[in-house]
Amino acid sequence: MNSIFCAAALKSQLLNEQDLEEAVRLLRAEEASQSNTAVKISDAKLAEQLVTMGRITKWQGERLRRGRIDFSLDGEYILIDFIGKGGMGNVF
Repeated sequence: MNSIFCAAALKSQLLNEQDLEEAVRLLRAEEASQSNTAVKISDAKLAEQLVTMGRITKWQGERLRRGRIDFSLDGEYILIDFIGKGGMGNVF
């Protein structure tokens, strides 16, 4: 699982190895039921599976796919979604 998404997910501490392995296992099981050929699991599919599992939000998945790891605010709060922005700042 060497990808920008996996590296960012682990570094951000939103996910751990077990979360990623579980998502990959579920995706491989789904692939096996649909065809006999193994297909490389893309970051997009992995992110989608983790969203489905409730481990991350869609917004977090999109940012992780771009290698973003900044989801903590003052070390106490985890950003889960972007709501909007105005002239004075962003709302999360």
